[in-house]
Amino acid sequence: MSYVKRVMGEAHIGLGRSEIGFRELKEALEISIKLGQVGNQIYVQNSLGVAYRSVGAMTEAVECHVTARDLAERHGRRSGDAEILTDLGVTHAAAGSHAEATKALEKALATAVERDERYIAARASLALGRLPEPLVKPDRARELLTDALGTFEELDLPEVAQTREALRELDG
Repeated sequence: MSYVKRVMGEAHIGLGRSEIGFRELKEALEISIKLGQVGNQIYVQNSLGVAYRSVGAMTEAVECHVTARDLAERHGRRSGDAEILTDLGVTHAAAGSHAEATKALEKALATAVERDERYIAARASLALGRLPEPLVKPDRARELLTDALGTFEELDLPEVAQTREALRELDG
């Protein structure tokens, strides 16, 4: 039940129905805690971070991502590390904390590549490629964005348009 509520919450957030989305995500978290579903608690916390970011509540977003990361570390649940770090990095970037974003995204990318998590590696590459100089030099940004675009195109994902736009912005 907590999984369904999490997915429903994510869907509502994605559709701009924040009030319903937050309610579903918070209920999913309560159920996960009550049932001792640590794995789902981790994913719900991360989803809450994405949801808070979507409404501009960056402090809460970072707190949720960090809670998800800490839960995963404490319970030895490392399978979602790269995704959590990517979302944390994206949130830091959205908040203007570019140095923190760089740290999280570099670690996310390295972890995703090591584990052959191509989609997450592409998401981390896209986010890194969009960071400003001097944190990411233009040549590296182009390489990151080109790699991400190749993956998104191969997997036929909607991030293709966003990545092409980032490349156009880079070429100025």
